[in-house]
Amino acid sequence: MTSPEIPYNSYSVLFKSSLFSCIPFITALYRKKYYYAIAPGMVMLTSLNYWYYPTNGWHKKLDMYTVRALLIYQSYLSFYSKYKYIYLVSTTTGIMSYCIGIYYYTKGDLWKYTFCHACLHFLANVGNMALCL
Repeated sequence: MTSPEIPYNSYSVLFKSSLFSCIPFITALYRKKYYYAIAPGMVMLTSLNYWYYPTNGWHKKLDMYTVRALLIYQSYLSFYSKYKYIYLVSTTTGIMSYCIGIYYYTKGDLWKYTFCHACLHFLANVGNMALCL
């Protein structure tokens, strides 16, 4: 079995922060906005699948391609929402946090990487939550 890309204490934080997607997913279902539930639901499944034991394999690729495709989908839907600016600012800030995290990852500072990536999970789901309102 391949070893994980980051230590357990880092990937367990990211596994748990992937659960943030439950909130906009359940809210969208409750409000019968099923089209807004697709992205957080699918991203939650692929992210939990990857962060359970993160190795550089098909789990990672599935998660990354799913997130990228659904980012486009959700951004398109946001243009029909009255809260589109909250979504766009929150999601863009989350993406910037991810980019900063990648910088720290390449420098070997895994706790800063973990924090930045967890911020991405939080901020992206704040944006998703705004669309469900």
